[in-house]
Amino acid sequence: MSAHPEIDPPAVARWELPQYYRRLKAAVLAFEGAWEEWRLEAALTDPDLAGVVGGRVLGSYARLLQVDAGAPSPFRRNSIHALFEPLKELLEEPHRVFSARGVAVEPSPQDSRALRPGGSVRLRAVELDFPEGPVVLRLHQVVSTRFWNIGIELEDPEDDAWLTATLVRLALRRLAADLNGLRVIEAWLARRRLHTEPRIVPDPRGRRFEQLMIDILNEERYSARRASLVEDFLEKTDLRVHVDGLDRRKGARVQVTQTTHPGQLEKKLSRIRRVREFVILTPRTLAEALTGGEGEELLNRGELKDLWGCLEYTPATVDDLSRLIKERFLASYRTDGHDPRGPAASVPEPLRLLVRRFVRRDALRSTRRLRRRESGRL
Repeated sequence: MSAHPEIDPPAVARWELPQYYRRLKAAVLAFEGAWEEWRLEAALTDPDLAGVVGGRVLGSYARLLQVDAGAPSPFRRNSIHALFEPLKELLEEPHRVFSARGVAVEPSPQDSRALRPGGSVRLRAVELDFPEGPVVLRLHQVVSTRFWNIGIELEDPEDDAWLTATLVRLALRRLAADLNGLRVIEAWLARRRLHTEPRIVPDPRGRRFEQLMIDILNEERYSARRASLVEDFLEKTDLRVHVDGLDRRKGARVQVTQTTHPGQLEKKLSRIRRVREFVILTPRTLAEALTGGEGEELLNRGELKDLWGCLEYTPATVDDLSRLIKERFLASYRTDGHDPRGPAASVPEPLRLLVRRFVRRDALRSTRRLRRRESGRL
């Protein structure tokens, strides 16, 4: 059975996205049921199902017939439902919708790498009017706002239709990649005996903090993305990040966690192989970096003064500082969608600067460590 890349995703209007999400999930569950009942090959020729999922997802299921995928398992059934949670963020009805218009911005390699949804690129940014002045969001930021239940309605109907089609293409691309990754993870699990069923995607609390860090890192330009399902599950990599001078095709590995307790953090990091080749992005590592010998390389004296000013009190210890940083991050969730940029807009600017500069510094450091190991100098 061959894949069908020529099958385009269905045309969906913006207000039809929630219904399409449910149709998509039903079609995937139909393929899963057909595979469990040894009739997947026939199901792949069903034009109604194919028309819902498009060529990428159809190809993922076609590959199940070409490999020894093993017997159906409760883990796979539960994982299929879990894989749809990120898709719901893209396709479900947002709680707050802002009107915007498409605007021209200078394209960059980073922005091109951000989406690659297939098809032509009609617009790269949108502009929204606010009393304080216009707000411009690049396309990758428009997509990210969906995580926070924020939607953008474009004034030009053709622009709006293109944006909706882009969301559908991105959702299907994500789903196809996750289905392929799930097959790899199932093969890995088949060689091991686990006492409890593993979780294939982070819990909502963890995903929310990861998205906040992504939004902060991508504020000035696209540089961070979620790691693939396989990288996340098997390699403890939450994000991949690109910075100037990195020279690393997939980007540096980033592990993100809210943990501030030193013992709990050490225990978590001890489970990561070659942890020194990762960027460890936590409130505690930010605090340690800021108070260490290289702290002035991250924030100058004026920026540091601004940072102390946005904290509840002046911290006396690293523990105090890490807790205050975490509290500022978590407080941003309470903005209730009043800003189209999401919670990141309410994180104080010096703290956002700290995150970006820390990640840039450690992306370069961790990559130098990787290159030394690869060259046999470690």
